[in-house]
Amino acid sequence: MVFLHRCPRRHCALLLLVVLQVLTPACFSDDTPSPETAALLLLKNSFTNATSLSSWTNSTGGGPCDSRWDGVICQKGSVAGLDLAGVGLSGDIDVDALAQLADLRTVSFADNYFSGGIPALNRLHTLRAIYLSRNLFSGDIPGDFFDDMTRLKKLCINDNDFTGLIPYSLSRASAMMELQLQNNHFAGTIPALVLPSLSAFNVSNNELEGVIPDVYSKFNASSFLGNENLCGEAQFGDQPCKEVVASNGKVAAIFVLVVFLICLVVYLITTREQKGEEPLDLDAMNDEKVMEAAKEVRFRRVQSIAKEGEVGQSRRMGSAENNGGGGGGGAGDLVMVNEVKGVFGLPELMKASAEVMGGGGMGSAYKAVMTSGVAVVVKRMRDMNRMGKEAFDGHLQRLGSLDHPNVLPPLAYHYRKDEKLFVYEYIPKGSLLYVLHGEKL
Repeated sequence: MVFLHRCPRRHCALLLLVVLQVLTPACFSDDTPSPETAALLLLKNSFTNATSLSSWTNSTGGGPCDSRWDGVICQKGSVAGLDLAGVGLSGDIDVDALAQLADLRTVSFADNYFSGGIPALNRLHTLRAIYLSRNLFSGDIPGDFFDDMTRLKKLCINDNDFTGLIPYSLSRASAMMELQLQNNHFAGTIPALVLPSLSAFNVSNNELEGVIPDVYSKFNASSFLGNENLCGEAQFGDQPCKEVVASNGKVAAIFVLVVFLICLVVYLITTREQKGEEPLDLDAMNDEKVMEAAKEVRFRRVQSIAKEGEVGQSRRMGSAENNGGGGGGGAGDLVMVNEVKGVFGLPELMKASAEVMGGGGMGSAYKAVMTSGVAVVVKRMRDMNRMGKEAFDGHLQRLGSLDHPNVLPPLAYHYRKDEKLFVYEYIPKGSLLYVLHGEKL
């Protein structure tokens, strides 16, 4: 104070300014971590057994790019990648924390012990590479999972327990260079992903079937081994697909069914013309039904077959009270005409899980799987209302008694004045469209 008192006023002011600049950081220091530091600490907290990430701490005062944080890759002072492969992690992957890393481009959680469904990394639209290999991930991957991941170049999710179909949304990643899907439980056919830059592709040791699309002709057999029902001329020579060979005997049965439906249409047209009624507008009918089927993403509505009328919308075929069981032939009953798949009634059918298969000029078709495990196809016929019950019963009884290896007879039927149901055995890929066009749909 003595010194300040004796110095000129101008010099004292300058000296006070210097002292304040020196003391201010010490007296008012801010220990709040940077956004990237906070995000990575949140991510660490979502893991179990994260002892390998002991370097991830804010105690040193430096951020992940100022001091060495194990597994953190920085570019231009920002976190650009995480390489956490083989460090014994399990638990959850906090995608909310990862979303706070604006410059993140690569994530690797390979060779750890993560389980459950695939983490929602599709929220990180700027990712270029994802490595989830050799973990315990399982379950189906949603079909639209990769819709917004247009910048993805490398995806390695091999050696897990993923099931279901290979998502066709992978086609959105047009810059994809590496796709490793081997050693999982993917099923169904391989989607024809048009990926011009793809140089590494492997789907071996899954449960895939059908013809390998031509877009993969540059990849040899090693990319497809371990899928018993896969075939492809470029990879396996002239070896035929087992599924194709097994289905040859079903072609005639499908053809007979189609002819039967065509005959029904002709019968309806003839009946209307004989009675002086307006002919059926088949074009308008088809358009209407096709549009209806296209809008039904899931099974929304099936009419109750009971006498009491309609049941509300449902994802399941029934839960409503219904009259009947197999055999009786009443208005609310299911009449069995072929017992090759056992005997069942309306209660079993109405409680079955169901999905829409499509629609057409005659009505809509649904696949139903009953609690006994029997899978059937239920065809709703709305435009046969002028056929009398006696004639209808006679036709269906004769069809049900057919016994021929190339004819698929109905299992059961239901007659109601304003609606008819046909119940057939479900045959996988048993459609004329599939027979004519195969996998190239």
